[in-house]
Amino acid sequence: MQINGGVEMKKRFGRQEGQGLVEYSLILVLIAVVIVIVMTLMGTRISQMFARVMLEIDYPGEFSGPTVNVTSLSVSASSSCGPGGCDIHASTTVGLDVGGSPSICVQFSASGGGSKLVCGANPSVTLPGNSSGDVEACVIGIRGHTLANGPVCDTVSY
Repeated sequence: MQINGGVEMKKRFGRQEGQGLVEYSLILVLIAVVIVIVMTLMGTRISQMFARVMLEIDYPGEFSGPTVNVTSLSVSASSSCGPGGCDIHASTTVGLDVGGSPSICVQFSASGGGSKLVCGANPSVTLPGNSSGDVEACVIGIRGHTLANGPVCDTVSY
């Protein structure tokens, strides 16, 4: 059996039409894996950007003004579980280098998947979650001020 330019090889082993489809599928899987890795590594930053955009949409111009620094951020969290699942109770105490008690907007994220943006003097929240894990709280905005160094975050285990 003589092989002439691959013609005889195709006759012997059949057609190779599916090869291109497999290659494209592998490329798509690789792209999906890269996207998952990037979202895992950058998820907090992306979430903070969306929270900031939501603040600007809901309260246009109210989160700009003189710069302010967050001097301290304390987060506390606990869980309570019942037949319907677990709730995470988280609260913050935020120190600022400005007088008064402006409204502070904090984005809470629980390791169980819950996330919520809350504004107030010392924001607190109840989120769905697990019986144990972590809560991250990020100061996203101060009403009437601009954050000097961007969002400030702290994480606590419960």
